[in-house]
Amino acid sequence: MISEIFPEGFLRYQALPVLGPLMDRYATWLREQQYTWRSTRYELRMAGHAAKYLKRRSVRRLEELTQWHLAACHRLFTKKFPSEAGSILVLTRFLHEIGYAVSPPIPLRPSHAESLVNAFRTHLENVRGYASSTGSDCRRIPCLVEV
Repeated sequence: MISEIFPEGFLRYQALPVLGPLMDRYATWLREQQYTWRSTRYELRMAGHAAKYLKRRSVRRLEELTQWHLAACHRLFTKKFPSEAGSILVLTRFLHEIGYAVSPPIPLRPSHAESLVNAFRTHLENVRGYASSTGSDCRRIPCLVEV
C-alpha cells in the first residue's frame, strides 16, 4: 500500500527507525479508515517526523515504545507543528489498535488549585459529614483566583 502512496520514496518510509516496519500496515489502516489519498500521504509524513523524534528519545524498537513517549511526542508537535499535532493522536490510535504502546499514561501531579479543591472535598466529607455528592459539586465551581 505504501508503494502506491509514495511510488518513489516508499523504501525511505519503510526504513524509518521504530515505525518503519509498520508503515505499510499504517498506510493500509489509514485507507481502511477512509482517509483520502492526500490525507494518507500527510499522515505518513507526520509519522516520519514522529519516528525521528522517537529515535532522538532513544526508542530503538517498537517494543520499547510506550504511551508516555507518544504523549511527549504529541506535546512537542503541539508546540512545533500546532496544526499537525492531531496526526500523533491518529498514530497513537493505530498503535493501540494493533497492540503497541498500550501502557497507561503516567499520572500527572495535580495542580495547586486541584490540590486545594481535593482538600476542601475531603474536609467536607470527613469533618463536616457532607455526602460525597455534595463535595463533587464543588468541582464545577469556577476558580475565581488565578493560582
